[in-house]
Amino acid sequence: MPPKWPFPSRTICSFEDLLSIIQALPEVPGRDEGRLRGVRGEAWILARYLAAAVHAGVLVVPLRVLRRESPDIQLELDSGVRGIEITEAIDQNYSEALAVADSHGYISRPEALKFIEDSRSGALSREDAKARVHHIGTNSSLLTPLEGDGFGRRRSVALWTDLLVRRVVDKCDKATRGHYAEFDRTDLLVYDNTMLDVDLKTCMDALVQQLPSGCPFHTLSILTGAIVAVLSPRDGWWTFPKLLEVPSSLIC
Repeated sequence: MPPKWPFPSRTICSFEDLLSIIQALPEVPGRDEGRLRGVRGEAWILARYLAAAVHAGVLVVPLRVLRRESPDIQLELDSGVRGIEITEAIDQNYSEALAVADSHGYISRPEALKFIEDSRSGALSREDAKARVHHIGTNSSLLTPLEGDGFGRRRSVALWTDLLVRRVVDKCDKATRGHYAEFDRTDLLVYDNTMLDVDLKTCMDALVQQLPSGCPFHTLSILTGAIVAVLSPRDGWWTFPKLLEVPSSLIC
């Protein structure tokens, strides 16, 4: 039997109440074991977003969290009912395989970039992704070395931006406005599972210039490390993000 949605359906009345609920949630696997798989992974992502948003005053308690389909979450607030769609930056099988490779130390940064670039060509099975990343890690001669750290950093930023834009475009294309009509607004929450070591400000500068206009989501939030970056489309442009900090007790 698949795991049940772990958030309680009762009203959450304070930030301290929210933290106590989050700390009681079931543990999720590490990155190398498929952190995002199933409802526990979605709850892990949502918990960090809610904690950062409530702590910063972007969301105001009381609130109530319900699991549903399309969008994934129904968030009930005094100000109205919101939907939240949750996704990840790259296919989970790629992210898991990359984390396994990283933990064993047999894939270098240039090779990791190559592997993540390959993720744009389509999904792989869990087993095939692990086999592919191991093949790259043990056949370095297949790769063209990066030409210095500066080029490598630019390549990482361009790749990170491209991956996020692709994911947002895909979600915008699939968004069925009829499913969202019952909500006052629907937001998109993306978990950055790329493991790319990039400068967040540089990436955000690039991202706001490439995100699509006419997006059906009210905001785009990106959970990356200990930060939630919140962007909003305004008059055909995307605002530079508000950066919200995830409480230190929830960082892992």
